[in-house]
Amino acid sequence: MKRLKLDGAEVVARAGEMIALSGGCEVEVVNTPPATGPYLAQSLSIDPALCLEAEPPGARLTPIAGAQRIAPPPEFLRTAFARALIACDETAGTPRPSRGTRSRRSCSRSRSSACASTPAG
Repeated sequence: MKRLKLDGAEVVARAGEMIALSGGCEVEVVNTPPATGPYLAQSLSIDPALCLEAEPPGARLTPIAGAQRIAPPPEFLRTAFARALIACDETAGTPRPSRGTRSRRSCSRSRSSACASTPAG
C-alpha cells in the first residue's frame, strides 16, 4: 500500500491502483508492504507540455489539482503508463510508435506525476 500525504490530506493506493499528482506537489510517501510479501511501486513524471500536445483536438482537459486516486485505472491508462515507463528506460531501446503517436519528448523534466502500486511478481 502506498500513502501520499500532501496539504493535510492523505491519498491511499492499493495493489493495481494509481495516484495522479499535479505539478509542484510536495508529498510525504509511506510504502507499506502487504503481509503476503514485497510489492513494486512505480512512478513516472510527465512534462505538462507533452500532455497539452497529446490533448485531442477540440477538447479542453482539466488538470488534476493535488492528488487523485485512480481505482481501478482504465486499461488504456495502464497500457500508456507501461509504455511510458519503457520509453524512459534507456536500457530498453526506443519503443516502436503506436497508432496516433505524434512525437516523443524527454522524460527528464518533471512537473506532473503518476504512481502505481502493483504486487511484485
